[in-house]
Amino acid sequence: MRHRTFAVLLAARGVRVIGVDPAAASVAIARGKPGADAVTWVDGTVDDLPPLQVHAATMTANVAQVFQSDDEWLATLRTARAALCPGGTLVFEARRQDASSAP
Repeated sequence: MRHRTFAVLLAARGVRVIGVDPAAASVAIARGKPGADAVTWVDGTVDDLPPLQVHAATMTANVAQVFQSDDEWLATLRTARAALCPGGTLVFEARRQDASSAP
């Protein structure tokens, strides 16, 4: 069985999901996952999204590594914040490489 993306898992629960990734190859792989047709996929960045009001925004994997500058990272966080409804939540995953090699 192929692994599902977080976006697909949320969509399978009835959540309206927009998945965004600047890497076209990653979007192509995600679109090929079972259930991926329930997700709106965007090959791009938050700048390529229409104005949104959402209850939650998520950033999975090592998303912060894609940004070339602190200004770019800050602009993305500000855009995500602006899209959140009052009381909305920004959730992101952080991976510690050294944690997987701990005894």
